[in-house]
Amino acid sequence: MGTIVAQSNGTLRGKVSDQAGYLPGANVILVGTRYNAISSLSGEYYIGSVKPGEYTMKISYIGYKTYEATITIKSGETTVQNVVMEESSENLNEVTITGNRGGQAKALNTQKEAITIKNVVSEDQIKSFPDLNTAEVLQRISGVTIQRDMGEGRFVALRGTSPSMTNVSVNGEQVAVSNGESRRVELDVISAAQLSGIEVTKVITPNMDGNAIGGAINLVTRSAFDRSGTLLKVNLGGGKNSLSDKTNFRSSVDYSEIFGKKKNFGVTLNANLAITNRVRESNESRWGDREDINDNTLPMVLRETQVLSSTNERDRLGFNGQLEYKFNDKNRIYFNGLYSFRRDEQFRQLLRMRFDKGDYISSTEVEGARVVRSLHDRVEKQRVTSFMFGGEHFMGKLKMDYKFSTSNAYTKKPDGQIKPEFQLKNVDAQFTNLDSKTPGWTVTNGLNLSDGSLYEFDGLDLKYENTENNVYTAAINFTLPLILGSDSGEFIFGGKHRTSDKNRKDIRQTWKWEGDDPLLLSQFEENGSDLMIVNNIYNLGSPIDHGGFKDFFFNNQAAGKFEATNRDDVNFGEPYDATDNITGLYFMTNQTYGNLLITTGLRAEFTKTDYTGTILVLDNNDFVSAESATTKQDYSEFFPNLQFRYRINDNTNFRLAYSRGIAQPEFFDMVPYSTINIDSEEIVSGNGDLKPTTSSNFDFLGEYFFKGIGILSGGVFVKKMDKFIFDSRGVVSGGAYDGYDYQKPINGAGANLFGIELTWQQQFTKLPGFLSGFGIYANYTYTKSSNIDLGPDTDRTDIDLLPFQMENVSNFALTYQKAGLTARLSANFSGKFLEEVGGDPANDVWRDSYQQWDITAGYNFTKSLGIFVEFNNIGNEPRYNYLGVPTRSQEHGLNGFTFNAGLNWSL
Repeated sequence: MGTIVAQSNGTLRGKVSDQAGYLPGANVILVGTRYNAISSLSGEYYIGSVKPGEYTMKISYIGYKTYEATITIKSGETTVQNVVMEESSENLNEVTITGNRGGQAKALNTQKEAITIKNVVSEDQIKSFPDLNTAEVLQRISGVTIQRDMGEGRFVALRGTSPSMTNVSVNGEQVAVSNGESRRVELDVISAAQLSGIEVTKVITPNMDGNAIGGAINLVTRSAFDRSGTLLKVNLGGGKNSLSDKTNFRSSVDYSEIFGKKKNFGVTLNANLAITNRVRESNESRWGDREDINDNTLPMVLRETQVLSSTNERDRLGFNGQLEYKFNDKNRIYFNGLYSFRRDEQFRQLLRMRFDKGDYISSTEVEGARVVRSLHDRVEKQRVTSFMFGGEHFMGKLKMDYKFSTSNAYTKKPDGQIKPEFQLKNVDAQFTNLDSKTPGWTVTNGLNLSDGSLYEFDGLDLKYENTENNVYTAAINFTLPLILGSDSGEFIFGGKHRTSDKNRKDIRQTWKWEGDDPLLLSQFEENGSDLMIVNNIYNLGSPIDHGGFKDFFFNNQAAGKFEATNRDDVNFGEPYDATDNITGLYFMTNQTYGNLLITTGLRAEFTKTDYTGTILVLDNNDFVSAESATTKQDYSEFFPNLQFRYRINDNTNFRLAYSRGIAQPEFFDMVPYSTINIDSEEIVSGNGDLKPTTSSNFDFLGEYFFKGIGILSGGVFVKKMDKFIFDSRGVVSGGAYDGYDYQKPINGAGANLFGIELTWQQQFTKLPGFLSGFGIYANYTYTKSSNIDLGPDTDRTDIDLLPFQMENVSNFALTYQKAGLTARLSANFSGKFLEEVGGDPANDVWRDSYQQWDITAGYNFTKSLGIFVEFNNIGNEPRYNYLGVPTRSQEHGLNGFTFNAGLNWSL
């Protein structure tokens, strides 16, 4: 029978630290008894209900000597035992456990003592790679993949699943989503400089949100009680992207202090600013079946190619802080906040070859095609905020903790996105290099595509975007000592309610010139040479003066020389409102039987959704009708959980786990909208009947922690997914729109996902001389899908990869740290993945494999002052998408390499 532990006879508490600060994750035991504890983030430990008597206290920590001491527990009294750990002889070979290695030791101890399978990244580890934003930091962890924008990491996915199957939180609570359609958190908005650590949980526990089939990422900000004394850090740096003629800048300031006579009031502040200038050069192509002039079908011919040069200035500004007050050892409250803002100003010069507007003579020759020269000019503003108030209280043996949080995120283009187009008709062309990543053409009728006087203004697209998401959360948890025939244990239960409100309101117009004289491209071209891009393969002509054209447009718009037409497909079809209400209740218990820890429990979540969109009918883009549509769902899911951790010795764990997870459909996929085009007989719609994807997950992991600093681990996982979601294309059968082509998201029947994860991280401190500074950081993840069933709405049976699943993902870094010098040569590899399921294999969209090499180095002149230098993507690795087969290029882009250098100073 289970028994609640009675009023304790005595209590043991204290703090574990080293010379630099507090040590979280320390294993504190009273030898020969069931009494044990794990130190918190602030190094604090607590063992209650200890029988009076004399005990041997033992504390173990990776990279430090084992601590042992005799203590005495007295009835009704609290014994305080603060411990300062000494570093192990494994690390005394001219290397001290400070800086990067000290951070690694803390992270590995937290990982070792965790009740579940997780990876922990310390602040020092974050800063050891040349990564500016949070997504790029996460790519270094086993099983983590990222998707990029303009060469920067943006979305994060875990273990071969979609980014929407990964839960992202700040200090344990979910953050709002700033993009317009999906649930994917844009982690390029949050600077890596704002974080003191990252936790990646591969197997969730009942006290965590269930929406984490892939796993959960928790971004941790600093607490003043993470260390003793004052903290003041300043980081300044600058650099350049190889394709840009502008420089980059970054800076951050960190401050924390503990005030009061009792040292019980903590203040933490961070401010950071980064200005990055990037250029992306790319070519994009569309392919499809067409008929030649003799009505013969030409399969998969080149329909269109556009080449573009994108110049972006991204300004990131971030603040975060925390106030904490400890009334005593048993009661504390805190308030923290995070503010991340990104301003992204983009100018695009674009050349678009519209071959399908002409007549195909053959599969490689066309007559009467059109060429479009275009400019894209916009400023996008994105913001993510998170504010939280919480507390922790001990009432006898009962521990209560609670949180109230709110998070807001938005994406806005308040000044609009301007896209003027100038058109040249009747161009004859011969295709070249069709099987390469850079398909091209040769003009065969003598026209000079660089001559701006040949292009006449065709129209201007103006779009205002406004997407906003608010998330409100309240949570409470209770922890009570509970022994179920075990050496020690605890019973945890609680609940959470989360409300998410999201809406999008976009406005789009097309403007035509109504002046007396035609507008020619040559009137707005900059003086100078033609712009050659993508290794000088493509010629964009003289760049369009974006400032000059913008002024011309707005001045003449006010004078009535431009006439607007509303884009009803956007103004009616894209706005939506989406509300989710999720209430979760759970219980769980952790029980220790000798070297075996068993965690088991159950979580129940009750979800209500309310989504509103528009059913829009157009004929030749002219408005026919619009009708509001609403869909509501009400469902519940249960998440049983069972996990085992068996400790063979102080340094070796084996873990076995079963868990369940859920992934809600993307926001816009759930909206009951439809855009019906009568003239083209096409329907694009959402699906208000979509069901969430669920998964039963099985994990096994073995991990060995080196006595120095490092880990060797290997494991397997299986995910049995049901009702996964993908985009379906087909033909309507019956009804008013019989024979129309349709595109909508649907539920597949199911799929299995198998994976292997391997990690090797070690510092070779036993090697002689300068060799003792070397280390290895490496991991590899392999995934394989099977039994993929797309359901009855499609006849595709040949899919062997889930969307966004990469079969192979790896990281490798050779590190060095000795005598003030740190250096790291690192490589990140991600395999190809299926980005979009087509109607047949020839129309599947694939993202090709990607490999990036980085170098970072630093030197500390003193304990307070150091310099650093970083090289990112030194091989200028391109991003490449293809359609069906690798020789059919869909998108190919170069982002250049980036160089940064600077200094850091700390008090």
